[in-house]
Amino acid sequence: MAVFVAKVRDAKGQAVTKQIEATNITEVRGKLKEQGLFPMEISQKAEGGNLMDAIKKKMEDRKKGGYF
Repeated sequence: MAVFVAKVRDAKGQAVTKQIEATNITEVRGKLKEQGLFPMEISQKAEGGNLMDAIKKKMEDRKKGGYF
């Protein structure tokens, strides 16, 4: 299963960000609907680490003469 990040609005109209495990975006929409949430944006979370790990790798590549 993949992890998705969804920016949603709750019943009161408050913006909330949720992380949901699902096989696809259609399943994410269904899970959000069951919770009474209204999706504004849904994206699949990148696999294999966090942002800082990605930045460190880019910097190491650059030190070795690579490009961004």
